[in-house]
Amino acid sequence: MSTIHLIELDAYHLASGHTHRWFLATKPGYRSGPGDTPASLPWLPLVGKPSDVSLSIASLGETMGATKVSFGSVELDNARDWQGSRLARVYDVTADAWVTVTLPPRPLNPLLTDYALAGWPLTEKVIEEGAPYSTAQVVTRVTMEMPDPDSKRSTINLSVRGREADFDDPLLTEKYGTGDGESLADRTKERAFGHCYMEPTYLGIIGGLYHWSVNGEHPIDGVPNLWDRGFRMDPRATGTPASNEFKVDPATGIIVTASRPPEILCEVKGDKTGGVWRRYVGELAQHLAVTVSGKVPLARMDTGSVATLDALPREVGYAIPTGSSPTLREALDKLLGSLARGYWIVTAGDLLTVGRLLAPAAPAARTYRRGVNTPGLTPRSTDSRGLPAKTVTLRYAGLPKVTQTIVTEATEADTQLHKALWREVTSTDASTAAAYPGARSPTVETLLWDRAQATAEQAEFLADMKQVRRVYDLVAQDGAPGIDRRAVLQVFDDLAGYEDGHLVTVIGRINNARSKIPTLVVRE
Repeated sequence: MSTIHLIELDAYHLASGHTHRWFLATKPGYRSGPGDTPASLPWLPLVGKPSDVSLSIASLGETMGATKVSFGSVELDNARDWQGSRLARVYDVTADAWVTVTLPPRPLNPLLTDYALAGWPLTEKVIEEGAPYSTAQVVTRVTMEMPDPDSKRSTINLSVRGREADFDDPLLTEKYGTGDGESLADRTKERAFGHCYMEPTYLGIIGGLYHWSVNGEHPIDGVPNLWDRGFRMDPRATGTPASNEFKVDPATGIIVTASRPPEILCEVKGDKTGGVWRRYVGELAQHLAVTVSGKVPLARMDTGSVATLDALPREVGYAIPTGSSPTLREALDKLLGSLARGYWIVTAGDLLTVGRLLAPAAPAARTYRRGVNTPGLTPRSTDSRGLPAKTVTLRYAGLPKVTQTIVTEATEADTQLHKALWREVTSTDASTAAAYPGARSPTVETLLWDRAQATAEQAEFLADMKQVRRVYDLVAQDGAPGIDRRAVLQVFDDLAGYEDGHLVTVIGRINNARSKIPTLVVRE
């Protein structure tokens, strides 16, 4: 039996404003059985080439914490002489109803004229010819770009990209208005998440007192400390603050002082939306994706992965100054990049998942043998040149800037705090340093807050990065159905260490449209 690639794409129907789902396939097409859901549905054989997109996982050792997103394409047949059915059954997702579309001489012209495709999801599955639809396995979920007909009009090149690129919209959209002062007008409001140091936003003099904001007028847990040029001011709960005091309204995140410090710094226990102060990596990632940005519906958040990640709590702080709005992708990279082997992905099941990339462990999802279902492993070069790390420096609890002038009244501890942009933890693995004279000494900048947790995390980074972990390309001649990033495989090869089988973790998948045989990027 031959393998058929099924394409299910959602598109916005311009006339009705509804979301329609189209069902297409590689030749010879596919029809579900009467007992399937959906029943007796034809997938029209109008896919010339399935996707060739490359998907990867953000892993510090491979990408230094930045999520890689690549672009690929799906080629659709749109020839005038197509002899197939001129009726397409399309599912109206909005109305939960089936509609029939009459196809013109070039059958897929409606996708170019009647629909908006860019930004909508496309799911690719594989199935054996004649098999029940329930056996179809997801190969990849991607997001479509603008479709382009070729010069001969016989094909449509549909650009696609990894779903992680959907998160490239600005995280923050709330802005100060013209009534907030000329210097703040039309600038995004500052936000403080978790536990962090930040420079509050000056709002001006109101009622004879100086007002500052730390969270865009959203509730916070509190401001334990505030400094003026290194001098620690005293908190005041009620009444009017004196010159050496400050008062905080947790309901709005507004700070009031009697004077305007030339160089101000505060420690903030940040955003407390809904009465919950979120300060651990997983819960904060979920909060930014679901609540703050509104990009991810709660149903698409892998809350189980959040609970698993935060079972080992790591307190972080993320201060975003006025006028600066990172994308959600950048924010997630910072959060998960603060953990050894931390990652986030949108899975083939369309869930935003967070976690730590663990060393491969049995059982393996699939076994590959050189000469049987793969031509073997091919070494892949990485940014680190394969060298292990002998020393790792972890930076945590960063300041927005170093204080230029420190008053004599500041304590020694506060003076040292204001002089250094980062707190640091460093250690060296002596055995690695002895074995590899050219070993690396990377520095990792994190959002971690607590020194004890930073010390523990630095040890995790060193333990991981001192390992000689090779990365390989593995051509999966069976099509690797159902194999997504994070899957564990067992590989037999005549490479050293693989003769008796070796476990590897999939960190990337490269679909080949021409051969329909994917390449899996695997890590020891």
